[in-house]
Amino acid sequence: MARGNLFRPGGWRLSTRVIVAASVLLAILLAIVIATQTQAGAERRRSEIDHAVDIGRATAGIVDGFARDLEATVLAVAVILGGEVGPLDQESAGPHLSALEEEYGLLRALFVTDAAGEVLASDSGVGLGVQLADRPYMQRLMAGAPTVWSGGLAGLESGEVVVSYGRAMHSPAGEFRGYVIAAFYPPLVVERLASHLPADADVILIDHNGFVLHSTAFPDLAPDARALDAREDVRAALEGEAVRIDGSAGILAAEERFGAIVPVAANGWAVSFTRPLAPLEAALQRDLLSQVAVVTLAVAAVAAVLTLVTNRMMRPLGDLAGAASAVARGERPEIPAGHREVEVRQLADSMRLMSAAVAEREDALRRESGRRTVLAEASRAFAEAGLDLERELGTVAHRICTVVGDGCMVVLGRGDAPSAEPVALHHRSDRAFEHLRALLPHTFTPSRDSVALRALLNGQPALLANVSKEEFKAAVSPALGPYVDEFGPHSLSVQPMSAHGRLIGAIIVWRDETREPYTAEDYALLQEIAGRAALAIENARLFREVSEHAVAVDRAMHAHHESVALASHDLKNPLATIRASAQWLRRETERGRVIEQERLLAAMEAIETASVKATEEIDAMLDAASLQSGGAVALSPDEVDLASLLQGICEEFRQVGEDHRIVLDAGEGGLSGDWDAARLQRAFGNLLNNAIKYSPDGGDVSVSARRQQVDGTDWAVVQVRDQGVGIPAAALPRIFERFYRAENVEGRFEGNGLGLTGVRYIVEAHNGRVEVVSAEGEGSVFTVRLPCRAASTLTPADEAPPPQVAEPAPSAGE
Repeated sequence: MARGNLFRPGGWRLSTRVIVAASVLLAILLAIVIATQTQAGAERRRSEIDHAVDIGRATAGIVDGFARDLEATVLAVAVILGGEVGPLDQESAGPHLSALEEEYGLLRALFVTDAAGEVLASDSGVGLGVQLADRPYMQRLMAGAPTVWSGGLAGLESGEVVVSYGRAMHSPAGEFRGYVIAAFYPPLVVERLASHLPADADVILIDHNGFVLHSTAFPDLAPDARALDAREDVRAALEGEAVRIDGSAGILAAEERFGAIVPVAANGWAVSFTRPLAPLEAALQRDLLSQVAVVTLAVAAVAAVLTLVTNRMMRPLGDLAGAASAVARGERPEIPAGHREVEVRQLADSMRLMSAAVAEREDALRRESGRRTVLAEASRAFAEAGLDLERELGTVAHRICTVVGDGCMVVLGRGDAPSAEPVALHHRSDRAFEHLRALLPHTFTPSRDSVALRALLNGQPALLANVSKEEFKAAVSPALGPYVDEFGPHSLSVQPMSAHGRLIGAIIVWRDETREPYTAEDYALLQEIAGRAALAIENARLFREVSEHAVAVDRAMHAHHESVALASHDLKNPLATIRASAQWLRRETERGRVIEQERLLAAMEAIETASVKATEEIDAMLDAASLQSGGAVALSPDEVDLASLLQGICEEFRQVGEDHRIVLDAGEGGLSGDWDAARLQRAFGNLLNNAIKYSPDGGDVSVSARRQQVDGTDWAVVQVRDQGVGIPAAALPRIFERFYRAENVEGRFEGNGLGLTGVRYIVEAHNGRVEVVSAEGEGSVFTVRLPCRAASTLTPADEAPPPQVAEPAPSAGE
């Protein structure tokens, strides 16, 4: 029935309307009580089950302690009796066994047997001479087992279930004396535990074969009902797993029970502790009905009192009832105020408090849901980002704006410099976002002593709940001045990003559209996101470094193998000459022929020339090995005529470079210095070889040498110019690094990336320097400057100053 019909003047009587309103209120409260009590009942049920599991573990622990204590007791008996002098019989061993059994209290019997299983002595003197060799546990002892726990078996006299534990007995000298056997009734052990447990509990002791030794609820089980080895939960417990029982049928009863089956570590048994589930469910049901009854009686009493209230109180009460229904539906109605009646005013105040509490709870849940969502999305974005992390950070910035808004900027620091690189930017407002994107360059510099700078350099977070425009500019960056003047941000938070103790950047968020300032919850959320973002960035950086290192190692190994192969190939020619000359001399000598002096001198000269060539190749290979390992090589400086050296190199390459014209311009000659001739020959040979190799279409290769004086020092300046493929601008700074090859030659021309590094080694060891001027597709010019003075040591190029790289002008180096 509509509210207008229910409370219209001249409709139902006042008492009827009060009762109807009370009924509505009762239904609302009952729904709340039932929901609350149901949740509380579930918690209590879970608590009771957890408590039962704990009792089961404690019970299993007590049984475990009993088993270990029994093992220790039997061990003590074995040590004492094993040390007895003379034969073991009832007279010598009986008193010991009797005293121990009386002190222990739980034992059924304690006796000693000989090696064949015949009882020699017992605690009571009964059973002497009985043969136990057919017992399974005795058979295992006699087979060599040091200790044995039997399963459940019938007693010799009573027929009750008895468990035995036995161990071998030796003298102090190691002589075998027999076996000590302790037998006990499992019910005695379990019943001691049961006296401290709930009356409805069922404690079941199960041996390692799945046989029920005793049950407190079913003490008189038939033998065929004791076998539980087919049950999966029992097998799992015997294998060492604690099995939780929650509402399933009991082990020996059909009713639903709860508890646990817990393994006993000492002997491989298991203890089951369960209680019936029905009383617990009934108690929970009674609690629920009791709460419902209390609420019903309370509301009924209120309804009876309200029936006595005058008609003028009914309209505000109707309004309040409607507001309560709205609150129950999840709405946020405005609770009427200003009532003259104290009771109505108090009720309105209470409902207002209730509505505020419900609203606050919903807001908190909504905020928590948003926080978890943004963290989950951030984690997923980081996981999916891989090496393209900056793109995924844009998604994170967008989500942050959605949850804690309004603007967000993610920046990465630039070492100790007071600047950063904005890698992600977002704002709820498209207009504000475009304005920000137009203002921020690729790098932005925070204000001196600003919170943004402190976050980037010192890792100091900040939360400024209320800031003015000027304070915002000072806290972030003056570059945002036009944006701040137009949009007026009023709340700011800055969170540094750090991973493994290293600052990476910061997350900067602010609000200008949202009226509420940032809270501690917002601050905590941003802190979590910043930590996850920093870890993802650091992982991506480490992944790149490992990948680059792997490539460098692979390139170094390839270069090493190639260098060895080239050196081996170059050594074969002089070695072949030496071998051929030596074989010819031996054959002529063996045949008794007289070798003409001219031919003999020619052969010896060939051997000497080849040996010199082999020595040069070995020296080059040793230098290459030192170059790869970063070691140092001593120079052998001497007076060198540079023009003659270059003439010889050019003549050698003219023999193999038929498609190229090699032009040498050495000036007027007389260009000499104190240098290592062999290594200079190798350096200029590498430059000339590169010029030819990286000019695949032929053309001129020019070599020039001249003297130049700078600040009173004479310098020899050698230039090697080609018309080849040239070097890309991006590769110029790295062209002299070990194993580096430019992209335009990698895969097209053979090489190991060590040639130009060797040139740099040799030139800088002579206190000189090497420069390159090149442009892709226009050839290259390599310039070597050598001081005309002595040098003594060839040091690693990585320790020397970097080579000079000039601006591009007119063969890509290795």
